[in-house]
Amino acid sequence: MSCSTLEDLSSHRDRDLRMRTLTSLLAALSPLTGALPHDDRAAASGPVNIQREPTASQTWAKVLNHVAQLLVREHEIVAVLPKRSGSTAHVSLLIATDSSSDDDDLTSAEGYFIARNPLTRLVSVSSHQDLVLYFHAYRHVTYRNHVLAVECLFNAIVDAYNTYMAVLDDDDSNSAQGASPDVDGKPTTTEAYSNFVLRTDLLNSFITFYAVGKMRRRFHSVPFKKFYTAMRSMRQAQVEGAFGMASGADKPSPFIQGEVYLFEALLRDHAADEYPRLAATLSYAHAASTVPLYTQDTTWDLHRLLLSSLESAKLAVDTLYAQIASPISSSIDLSTSLADVQQTMDVLHSLVHVSPSISLHMKYIETILSNAMDINLHEPEHSFTKELDPDEGVTDSMIEISLARKEKRVGEECLWLAVRYQTALESLTSIDSLPTDYVTFTLYEVSAEDTPNNEMHDWKDVIHSIYRPRVSPADASASTIDVSCEEAVKSLEDWATSAGNKVRATHILRSPSHKFFGSWHAEALLGTLRHVSQGHAKQTMLSREIDFTLFKHTFNSIGVSKRCCPVCAKLL
Repeated sequence: MSCSTLEDLSSHRDRDLRMRTLTSLLAALSPLTGALPHDDRAAASGPVNIQREPTASQTWAKVLNHVAQLLVREHEIVAVLPKRSGSTAHVSLLIATDSSSDDDDLTSAEGYFIARNPLTRLVSVSSHQDLVLYFHAYRHVTYRNHVLAVECLFNAIVDAYNTYMAVLDDDDSNSAQGASPDVDGKPTTTEAYSNFVLRTDLLNSFITFYAVGKMRRRFHSVPFKKFYTAMRSMRQAQVEGAFGMASGADKPSPFIQGEVYLFEALLRDHAADEYPRLAATLSYAHAASTVPLYTQDTTWDLHRLLLSSLESAKLAVDTLYAQIASPISSSIDLSTSLADVQQTMDVLHSLVHVSPSISLHMKYIETILSNAMDINLHEPEHSFTKELDPDEGVTDSMIEISLARKEKRVGEECLWLAVRYQTALESLTSIDSLPTDYVTFTLYEVSAEDTPNNEMHDWKDVIHSIYRPRVSPADASASTIDVSCEEAVKSLEDWATSAGNKVRATHILRSPSHKFFGSWHAEALLGTLRHVSQGHAKQTMLSREIDFTLFKHTFNSIGVSKRCCPVCAKLL
């Protein structure tokens, strides 16, 4: 990228400062479109293409991304690095985040600091009522305690499943020997399975409660609100016309049995005449013992049913979020509002991932959606500066949906984003995914002394080393580089001063001083420490001795909750 060789940079420190400058320049340029490679979508969010068998590395990356997603509460960016377990099946994960583990206060209902570790109380939780009481006492916890709590609840699922399988094995053994089952002090098969389901539900409730802020941010993000508005603005003639144009001479698609059950359950919660064509289609097929079809007659009802489910989920999320944010002393019913979020989000998740007809419907109306979301990012009223994380980085919703629009699948991506937590929970707690041994989550934190200082090279000097100065007009034709360093500097300065780009990422281009305002990226932190632990780097600028033992026996796959950095995405 630079015309200067490494030998021209006299020391490791110079190379590091230059890299900081280049990284800051890349971040100052389009952070919206350069973050995510187009050929790695399966590992990022949506389901793997069912027409192509996913590779082992894709599946592993997807699992790690799911873990990282579950550990996000509202604002964190989380990275996960798996450790090798040798001959055992123990799953050990190293976790890093851009958030401090002490970013929340623990206060009681009376407003006093709670000295007792919340994990002590969480371990004794054995029912939904116990968990709700825990939520009342600990509406906010430190990030370290949050990670440990997820580990605790997930291991309770593993333990419950192992108990259930042991009971099944005992029953099979007794049946083969003709002996009566030994029930003295042991759970029955029904009891063991019920406990397994309960433990899975408790983790679901825990994640939903503490991640409702992130769910709400996605529902209220600029691109998602445009998606929702576009869906609501569509008229019946538009939707049916899109179906006719997209389906053409194709045979009508049959509803699978799973979505028939889902549609019938949803219709029972609405007035009989609210979705007349869909209700009539299902009723006729049931009476005639035939398979109902997704046709032009049913597409409008399906559209409105999906929209209604979106509205219900959004309302439930907003209600729970408002209750959690209310004064500690206020009387609120967390049990009902939490159950509403879980129920409505589960319905939405089922529509998104269980119903092929909904997936087909989103493809048919994609052109309408893409046209409605044709945003000029440089117009002040649509500027992505309104859609920033607390660190002034572009949100994952903006990144993912903007990239999806380029690939003509913005509708599917919006729905995938809305139910990403539910997808991760379902994937990680499925019987096929559960490990046989407990998992260990180790949060690796960077101390205040280890945070990077603000030194960096002058960005204009770096640009001058990349682009040659233009001595005369004739140089333009004689050189393969048709941009002079002077033109490059002016273009970057103009970019930074435009109305839509006055964010922290472009501060480097506007400030007369040359200070680095970045921070350790979670994925870069884990990747660097793993690299150094393998003996590949002899020189480092680490401010203190670090124990690399944790990182020596690790895999080279890193899961991330938000792939927002073009440098990390390229290097890792």
